[in-house]
Amino acid sequence: MIADLKIINELYKGIDMGSFSLENTISVVKNHELSEELKNELEDYNKIKSALLDKLKSGNEKITEVSPFAKFMAKRKIKMYGNKKDSENTLARMLTQGTNLGIIQINHFLNSHKDSLDDSTLNLLKYIDRMYEDNIQSLKTYL
Repeated sequence: MIADLKIINELYKGIDMGSFSLENTISVVKNHELSEELKNELEDYNKIKSALLDKLKSGNEKITEVSPFAKFMAKRKIKMYGNKKDSENTLARMLTQGTNLGIIQINHFLNSHKDSLDDSTLNLLKYIDRMYEDNIQSLKTYL
């Protein structure tokens, strides 16, 4: 269970950073369809974030937050690229790259810990992985 909580804590950080990036991207994106897609993704991220927080609290795990500097840099980059001519393409690419990092992290956890994780954590990892894959497919339209 301790390994599960450590992994859930890492997942929480990734989901938190993803939701932060989505919120900031929504605030600068000009394309209505992309904005709606990102709002749907953000809703999914927030549901998962809440579930992860519940698991961490029930396990009395100290929640590790994303560093304020990482959030500051992400926000700055989103605002900088959001004002460019082809911002839709650039913002979709940035979100895709961040999502790919999440996929890499999840697959690392699945490959290196799958025999020691409980079923609920395994199912959560697989669910988030599927969500990430779906998000990338949706963003490909804007690349």
